[in-house]
Amino acid sequence: MKDYYASMKIRNGRLLQAMREMGMENQNTLAHAAGVQPTLVSNYLNFKRSPRREDGAFRKDALRIAEALAYSPYEIFPEHLDHEVETNEIGAFVEQAQLKGMIEQQPALPGESTEIDNAIIDEVLSELTEREEKIIRARFWEDRSLESIAEDLGITRERVRQLESKAFRKLRHPSRKRKLRGHKIVDNNFKYPVKWWR
Repeated sequence: MKDYYASMKIRNGRLLQAMREMGMENQNTLAHAAGVQPTLVSNYLNFKRSPRREDGAFRKDALRIAEALAYSPYEIFPEHLDHEVETNEIGAFVEQAQLKGMIEQQPALPGESTEIDNAIIDEVLSELTEREEKIIRARFWEDRSLESIAEDLGITRERVRQLESKAFRKLRHPSRKRKLRGHKIVDNNFKYPVKWWR
């Protein structure tokens, strides 16, 4: 039986950093300054709500939040952070030695890189449809926008977003997580794979 269970939350680091720069200690302070509900700030912070509408324009509340932080919405909510996920928490059972190593290291922020066995990544991605794999590789290896992928594939931006979400649901399946277990999560060329584990 494992003694330790470790969990990590993935959050919008740009939004969090901007809040800290403004001396805002929590989402309630930002919500008050922006004139929005605290749950909206929480949703954006935890990737529960996209800051953009289906037509690609920013939502009014996202614009108010960016304005309250004195940032452009494109800086706080860049396209590569435009995600909606069911959960932003990653958890796993760990040994004492692993736990010690985790404590000694700074937690990785989305976009920071470590190493991974590329063969494992290729194997997991090969279980997606060809179009899903193309979308995941274009989004996270090439840092391409939904619009540019949609143009290449001849489909709408919204359809690309739907296929990306479907691919992530598949990647979070326990059988695929097991293949990644024991490997570091981020590849030097792969920007936000932590979504696989959400």
